[in-house]
Amino acid sequence: MSLRIAQDFEYKGSDWWTWSVWIEGTASQELNQVDYVEYTLHPTFPKPVRIVRDRTSGFRLDSAGWGVFT
Repeated sequence: MSLRIAQDFEYKGSDWWTWSVWIEGTASQELNQVDYVEYTLHPTFPKPVRIVRDRTSGFRLDSAGWGVFT
């Protein structure tokens, strides 16, 4: 399996960022083997554990906050 983590982010000003993270892979072979992705964010986030089940989006998580993740 050769799944990859992808991300995007945009600075909105005043130290505020919007960001997204998702999984890339071939839909017919790799992503179809994944039931869900569990993201664990910093504990200061509301609901820091997020489960995404939308395979069509690559299990994309969109959020915003103070800073970005590497």
